Amino acid sequence: MVATAGAGPKPIPQKSLNGYNLAEAIKYCLTPQALNAADKIASKMRTESGIKAAVDSFHRHLPSEKLACDVLPDHPASWIYRKGKKQMKLSKLAAEVLIEQWRIERKDLKQ
Repeated sequence: MVATAGAGPKPIPQKSLNGYNLAEAIKYCLTPQALNAADKIASKMRTESGIKAAVDSFHRHLPSEKLACDVLPDHPASWIYRKGKKQMKLSKLAAEVLIEQWRIERKDLKQ
């Protein structure tokens, strides 16, 4: 992407890297054309919110329907309750309430 933007040379494959082509690549980075392109990239990056975009993308791609508690769907599941053939995803809160109410036993919970 840097080379495409003109801010750097084309990548040099490791197997063909030598002192000569490395020196040429560094020289290219010091040209007015490369410095100008790098300034443009830097200006654009300053207006972006990379961390926010990454976090938003992470949350967009989470399979939230698979992570939700079966009892309290607005809470993330952190436990799997198994008793015989029954299986249920439970949040910490749901598990605590069900154990307190003697509906399930702690030994049947797996993280």
